[in-house]
Amino acid sequence: MAEQFSGQPLLRHDGSTVDGGDALKGKKVVGLLFSAMWCPSCKQFLPKIKKFYNEMQEAGKSFEIVLVSRDKEEDHMLEYLKEHNGNWLAIPFGDERIQ
Repeated sequence: MAEQFSGQPLLRHDGSTVDGGDALKGKKVVGLLFSAMWCPSCKQFLPKIKKFYNEMQEAGKSFEIVLVSRDKEEDHMLEYLKEHNGNWLAIPFGDERIQ
């Protein structure tokens, strides 16, 4: 999957970007998480996926999550990214790949 993101920016929780191909290089599994701050069922699922993600990272598994935000405003997406994960990457808000 890394090659599909090569040359495309992915957003970090601190607002910086990284080349998607570089960030995902060597990852055997990449999970795309479609979620939004306004989504009640997403909020219920979030603790479970965070726990799973942390367990995979601690176990040294070749696994990454990329957030595909369905938020309507960039500020909401950035707040969601900062508050709820800390380590995941995200497709930047307004990216034409998710329109």
